Amino acid sequence: DRPWDGPHGATAPPFFAMVAQRHMLEYGTTEEQLAAVSEKNHRFANTNPTAQFHEKTFPREKLRRLPVVAPPLRLGDCSSMTDGAAAVVLVAEERVRAYTDTPAWIRGTGQYSHFHNLANAGSLTDWVGLRLAAREAFGRAGIGPADLDFAEVHDCFSISEIVEYEMFGWCPVG
Repeated sequence: DRPWDGPHGATAPPFFAMVAQRHMLEYGTTEEQLAAVSEKNHRFANTNPTAQFHEKTFPREKLRRLPVVAPPLRLGDCSSMTDGAAAVVLVAEERVRAYTDTPAWIRGTGQYSHFHNLANAGSLTDWVGLRLAAREAFGRAGIGPADLDFAEVHDCFSISEIVEYEMFGWCPVG
């Protein structure tokens, strides 16, 4: 929350650094695991010719030498300032074959709003809104986390990707 947290320095990097510190304390998460997420994301960027860092490689050894932004997060754990977009084209089921032979189906959605700032965060590692929205989407679709063919998460910081996997149920918490 900008009026309360921002003036005290709790902008995005310090906030996610606190999430990472708490995750490390509660579950034993390591800087090596954070670097593994970053390394994987950069490796995927190498396969996309329009990615911002398409031509650059970031092996873990290099990531470990990058400057610390907010302990324990290093520069490679933080997303770069960039513009990006994603789009979904929705087509009526009876018309979809006019556009593709391999449609992707949206079977369920979930939505939950949770005000998450330091004053009322409760747990920094339990993202209630995301966890409940995922549960709602899976319930509406009649599937579980393991049944997905594709998912795209917001990886603004390496720790956010880890916590998101946990909240979606793709791995155990911790």
